[in-house]
Amino acid sequence: MKKRIDLEYGQGKDTVLFSAKTGNFFSYENDGEKLHETYGGERYYTSRTGLTGAGYLEVEPAKNDLIKFGYYRTDAACEQKIETIHTANNRPIFGYAPITSHGGIDQTKPFVITDGHKVAFVASYEVRETLLDWEGVEGKEIIITYYSYQGYEYTGTFQLYNPQHFRGVRFTRFVDLESERRDTNGLEPGSSLFARKFSICEHEGRFFHLNVDGIFDTMWENDPRGILGEVVNGWVSEGDGLYWRRYSTTIETFMEIKRSDFAGGKYVVQDETGEWLDYEQNFSVLEWFSEDPKDWKKYFLPKLTEKARQDYIYARQRSGVDTKS
Repeated sequence: MKKRIDLEYGQGKDTVLFSAKTGNFFSYENDGEKLHETYGGERYYTSRTGLTGAGYLEVEPAKNDLIKFGYYRTDAACEQKIETIHTANNRPIFGYAPITSHGGIDQTKPFVITDGHKVAFVASYEVRETLLDWEGVEGKEIIITYYSYQGYEYTGTFQLYNPQHFRGVRFTRFVDLESERRDTNGLEPGSSLFARKFSICEHEGRFFHLNVDGIFDTMWENDPRGILGEVVNGWVSEGDGLYWRRYSTTIETFMEIKRSDFAGGKYVVQDETGEWLDYEQNFSVLEWFSEDPKDWKKYFLPKLTEKARQDYIYARQRSGVDTKS
């Protein structure tokens, strides 16, 4: 009986297949026609735009050399799919092919093989050899420091093979961090704009940075607003200020303060206005550095005041109080 292999692509997803016989990789979105010519089956659905599709292969057992690979998006920080592709000493080995949305396999990035503790970055033509000699693969020791929500510091030790293939790919996407994630107790960034933008969580007077891998990789005993990205400190009360981050050609800026501390709490409407008052705006790098950073305070304060006033008017209206602007 022929083996049916279901395939799909679209919305950032793709089915990636590896031929154990030839060592070739196939993206269903880009190589679907070739796959069906070689292994049979059909593509039974294609959207009107052609950007989504599904099908299947029907492969005779004697010719079924295909292994379904997982993938990781190289144009998205976290999107990936796990697939077991091999076993070594009764342990599963996982494989990830680099893909881009609607771009198929990204040959500029490494293929990834991992057992959760050892990670190998390899070229496509090295995959088969690396899998067959998995026990003999020795990587560079990498130590990750992380923290529990209770404030305890831990270290995790992993191996990275072929660091020369790193090419900007975050290897911690592919290691087993489940116990470290559980130690965050499900904490999420706070409600302030600063906490959301910088991914800061607070618990019992400690502050943590929740990184993209879902672990606390930094801990502070004091409010980190005095450390990260601050330009003007203490302009209204301790810990508040003007914050900024640079991107390639732009500067992202924002100011925030507890609404109850601004103008003596004048713009607070009970149960209607949020705890934090904030204002944000982007500038070009040229605009930002053409001024003294401390002078930006004069620019932002009126903006923050206008934002507070508008929030106050809308909050009063929502609460049923008739007010005029």
